[in-house]
Amino acid sequence: MTDSNKPALRPWSRPLSAKESLAFGHPEALAAALSGAPGFFWLDSADVRLRGADSNARWSYLGARPAFTWTVRGDQATREDASGARTTETIRPFKLMAREFAAHAAVRPDDYAGPAFAGGWIALLGYDLGRDVERLPVHAQNDLPFPELRLAFHEWVLAYDHTEGCWWIAGLVPRDASTLEALENVSKHIKDMFAPNSSPIKERPLQSAPVLRCNFTRADYEAAVRRALEYIAAGDIYQLNLSQRFESAWSGSGLSLYQALCAASPAPFGACLNVGSGLHVASISPELFLQVRDREVVTRPIKGTRPRGAMPQEDQRLAADLEASLKERAELTMIVDLERNDLGKVCDYGSVRVVSPGELEAHPTVFHRVATVTGRLHERRSVAELLRATFPGGSVTGAPKKRALELIEELEPTRRGPYCGALGWIGADGNLELNLAIRTALFDTAQDKAWYQAGGGIVADSDPAREYDETLAKARAFFTALGANPL
Repeated sequence: MTDSNKPALRPWSRPLSAKESLAFGHPEALAAALSGAPGFFWLDSADVRLRGADSNARWSYLGARPAFTWTVRGDQATREDASGARTTETIRPFKLMAREFAAHAAVRPDDYAGPAFAGGWIALLGYDLGRDVERLPVHAQNDLPFPELRLAFHEWVLAYDHTEGCWWIAGLVPRDASTLEALENVSKHIKDMFAPNSSPIKERPLQSAPVLRCNFTRADYEAAVRRALEYIAAGDIYQLNLSQRFESAWSGSGLSLYQALCAASPAPFGACLNVGSGLHVASISPELFLQVRDREVVTRPIKGTRPRGAMPQEDQRLAADLEASLKERAELTMIVDLERNDLGKVCDYGSVRVVSPGELEAHPTVFHRVATVTGRLHERRSVAELLRATFPGGSVTGAPKKRALELIEELEPTRRGPYCGALGWIGADGNLELNLAIRTALFDTAQDKAWYQAGGGIVADSDPAREYDETLAKARAFFTALGANPL
C-alpha cells in the first residue's frame, strides 16, 4: 500500500489527570450525566472480577453525540448526521458495513498504548441480520420497533481503566496531526459531549408490580421443545436454540433499567445504548461473541446452565451437576465444532484452535460451561466478512446453523430483534469486541414497554419441562429488576 493510499486517520489517546478523573467520577456517575444525550452508550465491564487478570477486561467505555449514524431496516439504510440531516439508500446490511468500515479506517501506530477502543463504531447487530446471510422462510411475527442494524460513528470516547482507577480520552486524529492538534480536538469533543441534553431522562416509577406477558405459555413452549426433539430424531438437526420472550410495563429510563439489571446480575459484557427514537437496549451479557486484536480472533460460546443455589451446599451441588452432565458437554461440543467451521471460512488455514473445549464459570444467578476458540483473520479478509461468516452466533442458533435458523423461524411465534444478535464496539483500526446479546432487555419509551428473552439448547435427551425452567432461571435478573414474579 502506498503512503497516499493509507487510511487518513490514526488512534490517539491520553490518560486524564487525577484532577480530571476525579471530576468525572466513577462510570456510573458519568453515565448518569451523559445518558440523556443523543447516541449515549456505556459499554460496561460491570464485574471485572468475572474476567480475572485478562487485560482486555480492564476498560469500560462511555460516549454520546456520534458524528453520524446508520440505521438499517430491511434493505433501507438511513444515515443521520449530528445536525439531524438524513439520507436514505437501498443497500444490504453487510455490504453497507464493508463499505463504511473501509471508508473510515485508521492505522494504529506501533507505539499506541491506550484503550483498546479508540474511536470507531458502536454497533447493534440484530439477530435478523441472519436473513442477509441465509434465505429463510417467513413465519414469525416481526412486532418489535428495533432496527436490524445500527452503526454509530464516534470519533472520540471516554475510557475508564478499572485497573488504575482513572479515565482516558481516546479518539481518531488525522494521520499527521501533532500532539497540540490532538489536544485541541480533545478539548472541543469534551465540551460537545457535555452540551445540554436534548432529551432529559424520563423517570416515572411504576405504581405497582408489573404484569408479565409471554409469547409462549408453559404448555406451548414444552410442545415446541417436543417438536424440536422430533426434528432431532428425524436427523434434521443435532441441536436447536429455542427461546421465549417476556414483556412488561416499564416507565423508567434505559439507564435505570440497565442499572436494575446489573444490580441483580453484573456481567463482563454489559452495555447500555440509546438507539434513538425512544428505543434503548440494556444488556448484561456474560458471553463474548467476537474479539479481534491485531487480526487475532477469539469467540467464547456458552452452552450449559444451572441456577445458583441459595446456600453454599446447594450451590456446590448444582455446579457439580453441570460439570458432570454429559448432555451439557455434548451441547457445547457441537457448538465448538460449528464455531471452528465459521472461523475457518475467513481465518488463516491451520490457525483455528480450540483453546478450551469447556470450563465452568460462576455468574451471579447461574453457572455456565464456556469454551474458547481462536483463529487469525486472513490478511485478505475484512471485519465485515468475519461478521458475515459467524453471524448469528452458533450458541444461540444450533447445528447445523442454516437448518436451525429455519426451525427457529418456524417454532418461535415472534422475531427476536436485537436479542441473540451482537452489541459492542468495532474500532476504525479493525479491532473489535462484541457481546452475544443474551440477557438483554429492550425498552421503548413511546410504549412504556420492556422486553426480555431467554432460551436454551435443545438436544436429543432434553426434557421439555426442564428446558422451560432453564429459561426462567436465565430471566431471573429481569424479574428481579422489575419487581415482578415469574410466570
